[in-house]
Amino acid sequence: MKKILSLLLTLAAAGLFFSCKPDKNEQQPTPEPPAPSKVSVTGISLSNPAIELQPGETFQLTAIVQPDNATDKTVDWSSSNTSVATVDQTGKITAAGAGNATITAKTKDGGKTATASVTVKAGTVAVTGVTIDKDKLDLEPGEKAALTATVAPENATNRDVEWSSSDNKVATVDAKGVVTAVGPGTATITVKTKDGGKTAKVTVTVKAGTVAVTGVELERDYISLRVDESIRLTAIVKPENASNKAVTWTTNNAAVVTVDNEGLCVGKKAGTATVTVRTADGNKTASCRIDVIQESVPVTGVSINKTGVGISVGESLQLTATVQPANATDNAVAWSSSNESVATVDANGKVTAKKAGTATITATTNDQGKTATCKIFVTDDTQYAMHYLGEKIISLTYSIGVNPDDYLPFRLYDEKSGSYLNPKDVSMTTSNSSVANPISRTASQLNIFAKKAGTATLTFTLEGKVIAIVDATINAPAVTYAVYYGDSEVPSEITHKLGSTEKDCITLRLYNKTTKQFVNPKYLIVSTNPADVVDRGGYNGTEYHLYAKKAGTAVVSFRVGAQTLKSLTVHVTGSGS
Repeated sequence: MKKILSLLLTLAAAGLFFSCKPDKNEQQPTPEPPAPSKVSVTGISLSNPAIELQPGETFQLTAIVQPDNATDKTVDWSSSNTSVATVDQTGKITAAGAGNATITAKTKDGGKTATASVTVKAGTVAVTGVTIDKDKLDLEPGEKAALTATVAPENATNRDVEWSSSDNKVATVDAKGVVTAVGPGTATITVKTKDGGKTAKVTVTVKAGTVAVTGVELERDYISLRVDESIRLTAIVKPENASNKAVTWTTNNAAVVTVDNEGLCVGKKAGTATVTVRTADGNKTASCRIDVIQESVPVTGVSINKTGVGISVGESLQLTATVQPANATDNAVAWSSSNESVATVDANGKVTAKKAGTATITATTNDQGKTATCKIFVTDDTQYAMHYLGEKIISLTYSIGVNPDDYLPFRLYDEKSGSYLNPKDVSMTTSNSSVANPISRTASQLNIFAKKAGTATLTFTLEGKVIAIVDATINAPAVTYAVYYGDSEVPSEITHKLGSTEKDCITLRLYNKTTKQFVNPKYLIVSTNPADVVDRGGYNGTEYHLYAKKAGTAVVSFRVGAQTLKSLTVHVTGSGS
């Protein structure tokens, strides 16, 4: 039985095989290709693990995904501190401000990460430009408008700016850029960066508008004057930007007080008067009561225009007395001489030399008996004349700083021979060496050094005999000097880079702001400290040349005689060309 069952199963299997065998003539379908398998990300690294930048600089960072045949290489970028450094989705880093930040690259597949440290060093970011939010303004008088300046780049170190107006009578601008229209016309408002001097401009047009006068005031409503005394009244028209500020002045009693078109009031005689100012626009008025007092003004002092002077026998000299105060009631003086055999003086102060010697001329006021004196030195030889700058003198007034050398050149002229004396034969003395002091002789002249304000009597002798006496008055006005480096005035210090000019020559010029002239460098005494940084050089025309020798700081001083005119600090940088 078992054998029969096994045989049947074998036959069935064989039939199944033959029934399933395909027909050789039947077309078979193409098998599907196997689906590709995904390659997962196993890691990530960055092209630079540590980066140093300056503010504003950029750097391209590259992410390297492993394996190289990973299916999804997408990376997300991020910064731990965007105030220090930012990163875009290409890996480009931009330095924003000083500090440290970590840049992270993270794979989208698998979340693998890699980091790079970024250090942004603090540095100076120079200004490259500036713009204003408006290019023009149209305003009415009294209107205001705010301007905004934008300094580029945004991370510039010094973003400070200064505002200015080309015509403050048209429009003004304050430190915050607020423009105020003042009067009709056109003005240019300029903003200038403190770093780099970059500028931008706005044109402001102020339309002609009528601003009515609302009132007028005087700074005083009561004044007391003496006879012949004067005072100027000032009218304050309101508002400040009124279109028509014209006024007229009147007095109700011209016999007591007069007033001119500028508000100048003069007391004429004792009494009371009212001075009134009236506006042309609106007929607004304000008044001031003036009481004029007739009283005696006592003399407080007197001075003579000379304190000492030398003249020759037969010569004359006019003296002038000045009584203080200027409005003294009695300003009369009487003149007298202590030795009329030497010098006489008339009622008007004219002195006449009679013989060799000395005399004191005195002016005495009639009121209070105040006195002033002038000493007269009379020489008995009229053969010689003192010349200063080509002119004959017996006295002179000199201001220190007007001439850069402050030397007073004298020459003695022999009128009989018609020639100048040899300076080596003449002796000089001074009554006050701290004011005016003899210093040298040249082939043609005698030199006196003016040192400070005051008076001094200069005496000249020939073969032991006094032949000329000069009364010198020295003034010392305030003189301001400036230093020019090239064509520009510079403050108290400059910076010079080695190798920036031929032979490292620093060209300077000293400018006298009082006389509005450049000082001739041949008169200058120049010193430098230390000289191994900046050394003295030569000069030509108006220029003085210094030489920069090595990096460092030196102080350069300009003086004439004992008077220091200007000092300048020079910073030398670089290492030369």
